[in-house]
Amino acid sequence: MAAEKAEMDALKKECDGLRTKIEAARKAVNDGSMATAAGAASDVGRVQLKLRKNLKGHLAKIYSLHWSADSRSMVSASQDGKLLVWDSYTGNKSSAFKDWFPMQVVPLYVKEALVAVPLKSAWVMSVAFAPSGNLVASGGLDNMCTVYNIKAASPKTLRELDAHTGYLSCARFLSDSEILTASGDTTCCLWDLETGKQKIIFTNHIGDCMSLALSADMNTFISGACDSLAKLTCPTDTASSQAPTTAPARCVLSGHDNRVSCTGVPADGMGVCTGSWDSFLKLWN
Repeated sequence: MAAEKAEMDALKKECDGLRTKIEAARKAVNDGSMATAAGAASDVGRVQLKLRKNLKGHLAKIYSLHWSADSRSMVSASQDGKLLVWDSYTGNKSSAFKDWFPMQVVPLYVKEALVAVPLKSAWVMSVAFAPSGNLVASGGLDNMCTVYNIKAASPKTLRELDAHTGYLSCARFLSDSEILTASGDTTCCLWDLETGKQKIIFTNHIGDCMSLALSADMNTFISGACDSLAKLTCPTDTASSQAPTTAPARCVLSGHDNRVSCTGVPADGMGVCTGSWDSFLKLWN
């Protein structure tokens, strides 16, 4: 026991030394600050936000939401086992309810939603709206991404993508025929919705993939994971093959000291932002 304790103490001391060297290396290349770089930017003034509407419909924790491309509709998913599509302008419901409520009496708790879709699993972690507004997707602890057609006479399941071996942490559509998913099995996948098969498997991380964000042109995406890294990848990097292929990361963003839990890409595509459990947001370009 004494020898093991001494070895552990030595390893901890070595880790502390490496941490000190890393901090010193960061300071050596830190040639500026965000305040200095943005010094010439004009002041945008104080932002005043006003509550416009309360969307009441869910009966339990809401875990995820995603806006549609038209910035009007929105999809949300909750542990009440419902996926709801909202019209943020009017809050009016659509005739899609009649198949879920055959008595044609829509309960008050969903009266403001456009579409209500009952989920097979209430343990949902992510939802996504397709750019066309025709499809939505959800997934979570069922390890599966389920895609729904909400423009049909009644909302129906289009595909169940079930090749992941870990929870589904995030999903984002490229189009009505392709979707990207991130999973706790450490991979991201590009799927062909026409066949329901994987086209590309991105095996760049060594920890649970927690998030992904697409660029506006859909040519690149950034993924964040529990390995403290964010990686920039091109979803079209694939060989012509019937079997799913793998694709390397174009760029590795290292600097966080804990898991990268969220990522974002601005509309102009000129940079990315990563958020981590180390309490820092980092801007990259």
